[in-house]
Amino acid sequence: MQLRYMDEEAFTKIHDRPVYLVRNFRGCINDLCALYNILNDIQGVFDDEQYKYYRSCVIGERVVPLLDMKRIASLPENAVIILMGGNYKRDFIKLSESSGIGECFPVVYFFPNKEGRYAYSYRQKYEKKPLKNIIIFRSGEAASINIPGLDFYDNSRALFEYMLSEGYNEKYELVWLVHNPFAYEHKYQGIKNVLFLPYDGAFSEDKNVRDLYYKKFYLAKFFFFTDSYIFARNVREGQTRVQLWHGNGLKGRMNFTREADNYEYMPVVSELYADIHERIFGLRREQLLITGLPKEDWLFHPVAEWRMRFNVPLSKKYIFWLPTFRKTSDRALNGLADSSFKSRTGLPVVNDASLLKILNDVLCQEDVVLLIKLHPYQDRNAIEAGDFSNIVLLENRKLLWEDVQINELLGHADALISDYSSAAIDYLMLDRPIAFTIDDYEEYQESRGFHWQDIRNWLPGKEIFTFDDFVEFVHEIANDQDVDAQKRRELRSKFHKFADDKSCARVLKALGILQGEETVCKVNR
Repeated sequence: MQLRYMDEEAFTKIHDRPVYLVRNFRGCINDLCALYNILNDIQGVFDDEQYKYYRSCVIGERVVPLLDMKRIASLPENAVIILMGGNYKRDFIKLSESSGIGECFPVVYFFPNKEGRYAYSYRQKYEKKPLKNIIIFRSGEAASINIPGLDFYDNSRALFEYMLSEGYNEKYELVWLVHNPFAYEHKYQGIKNVLFLPYDGAFSEDKNVRDLYYKKFYLAKFFFFTDSYIFARNVREGQTRVQLWHGNGLKGRMNFTREADNYEYMPVVSELYADIHERIFGLRREQLLITGLPKEDWLFHPVAEWRMRFNVPLSKKYIFWLPTFRKTSDRALNGLADSSFKSRTGLPVVNDASLLKILNDVLCQEDVVLLIKLHPYQDRNAIEAGDFSNIVLLENRKLLWEDVQINELLGHADALISDYSSAAIDYLMLDRPIAFTIDDYEEYQESRGFHWQDIRNWLPGKEIFTFDDFVEFVHEIANDQDVDAQKRRELRSKFHKFADDKSCARVLKALGILQGEETVCKVNR
């Protein structure tokens, strides 16, 4: 079975034959009908998700049946299948694996969205040209979710900064795809081989912007990204995509999709997490690189003058608290929230202003400062931390202004409080006390779930169910009582293969990215 692009030449071959579309993408279908006189040939649309709720859809002025994918093998012999949208490769693989489809339909066509059509055109242009020493970086969710700073962030940012510090930019051009290049390029002005491009250059109406975007894109050897891989779904043969992800945590994964064909590699921190990510991401074992994560290197090199920069009072001990993302006023982000809970402060356990006041008094007595760092998606207005002498709220806009990542601060923490965040597993490398607010763990187990049913056996630290537990942990830290050290160290040896600042170096070495000659690292797609 062959996959072919739906262009004018293809249309002349299929005109007046019954056409069936796969996926009901309205804009894409409208573009197809506008370019080719095909509307009256469309006999149905296969879309399993929409078929759950509807049995027809409107295309132009026609009402067309929505169909179950199971019926695709029973189409007439002269039928034409057109895969719609940017995920045509994934849909083609699914069709190819379906029994009997290849014999019935030796040719399947695809018609992507506007960005996909641009990408296809530029890919054809550069297909025969040799790849160059270009590395492309991106971070964050899909382009539609734009949180300031998250497009230049996380593991991708850590690896980029390491490569600059080690002089890799003498050999490689390091290209970032960001929301607004002007927000970042001033910091790197005059530094050799660093370029920032808008990620919406992929579908820009400005041909010069689009030309530069795709020139770098289709000549690059490597792509590094955290989370969204959609932008790199249609790469050339020989280009290598690396999903750096956010971290190796405790939480189960929402909305499973098999991602073995979406990128070539994913670094993890241990054999344990290689097993987990092979399962939850649907990867092949050889795609997992046990190297550690780039941003973990920051833990060993915390930023200087941090108290002055973040207005943190001098204290005997510092405890950082990183609550998991709950709910926000942004409906688009609420789909990413882990859970919601009733709390007058917007915080777990310490869920009332009167408790915050008591906690602050305890902190003052013990000469401890508590720094609360909200999740980047969290709505600041939902958190009522008040104005307390020994409780400091680390706001994301301040971190962005100072250009500091949270792992660059955690090295200053004497202890960490989290719940189910991967930040706790990062911090575990430092072998310092950790506590977990798990007052809602049973509800969480029933909703999103964890990697392990017996999650409490896998928590490398103190369990906090109540406010009294929270206060007890503060007292322990103030008095150098490392109560859970043995359990933490036992789990640390399981969670982490390494406990050093060499993760960036190991990632690059595993991929054959060297300052001298390269070693080709190849995974079968």
